[in-house]
Amino acid sequence: MRKLLIFGLCLILILGSVAICFFTSLKLSDVSSLWLPTQILDGEVLNCAAGFSITFPKSWEGKWISAYTQNGVMVFDRAIQEAQGEAGLLFTVSRYQGGPQQEYATPTYVLGTYNGYTYVFSPPSDVEWAGTDQTLSDEYKKMCQDFPSIRKNIKLGDFTNTGEIRLSSQWDDIYQRTLWDYMKQDPALNDNISFIAIDLSSLEYANDYDKKVISVWFENQFAPVKDANLDDLKSEGLFDASISSIPNGLLLTIDKVTQSDNEIIIDGTKYRGDDKHDHFETTWQMDNNTWNLVGTKMN
Repeated sequence: MRKLLIFGLCLILILGSVAICFFTSLKLSDVSSLWLPTQILDGEVLNCAAGFSITFPKSWEGKWISAYTQNGVMVFDRAIQEAQGEAGLLFTVSRYQGGPQQEYATPTYVLGTYNGYTYVFSPPSDVEWAGTDQTLSDEYKKMCQDFPSIRKNIKLGDFTNTGEIRLSSQWDDIYQRTLWDYMKQDPALNDNISFIAIDLSSLEYANDYDKKVISVWFENQFAPVKDANLDDLKSEGLFDASISSIPNGLLLTIDKVTQSDNEIIIDGTKYRGDDKHDHFETTWQMDNNTWNLVGTKMN
C-alpha cells in the first residue's frame, strides 16, 4: 500500500510537470489547433465575435499577434513568437457566463458584464519571455506597462468589421452550440465533406449579424459554409439524385423553435441523404437571466 501511494504521488507530479511545460511553452501554431478563430481583425482594433473590441496603443503597431479562443482572444508579443516560436503571451480577454466571482485563481481584472456574460482581462501568471536577448525582454516589459490603458479601451458589445456596435440577441450562441451538438453526434455523416450548407433562413429570431457569426464559426471549424436549403443544393447540382444524397457536403436545418419564458426547444436535422440523416431535439433553459444548454438528444 505504501509503495502504491508513493507511485501515485510520483505520477501526479509527472503529469503536473508535463501540463506546466505545455502551457508555458505554448506556440501560436499549437493555439490555432486548440481553439477556434471566430474574430475579425481590423487594423489596430481587434473586433471579437465573443462580444468585445480592443483598441491597441499606437506604439504597439506591428508588435502583436493574436490567437483566438471560442470565448475570447490571446494576444502575444510578435517578436518573441517569431524569434523563439514559443511564449510571449501578453494577455487574454475572455468571457464566461454568469456574474463576477469573489476570487480568481490567477491575476484577473473584471472588465464588466454584458448580456449575461462577465468579461475579464488576464495578464500571464508567469514569465512569458525567455532567452538571453535583452532587447526582447525590455520590449516585452515595456508593452506590459500599457496594460492599464488597454483595459480602459476595451469595449463590450457585438461588433461588425467596421467597428459598429450591434446588440446581441443571444441567438448566435444558442444556434451555434445547438448545431455544434448536431455535428458531434453521428460523426460518420461528417466524413469527406467539402462544404456545410446551413439554411440560415430557418434560424428564427437570429439577426443578420448572428447568422454571420455562426457561418464564420463553422467555416473555420469544418469547411466552407453555404447559405442553402435542400432545394438550393439540388438546383446547384450538389445533390446526386441517383443516390439520393449530397456526395460532398452536409445540410444543417432548424425545423422548429418552441420558446417559453424559461425554456427553448429546438428541433433540427442533420442531412447527408435520404437514408443518411438524423433528427434532433435540443433543450435550453433560463437560469439567472441566461440561457443554458441542457442537452441534445437524437430522435
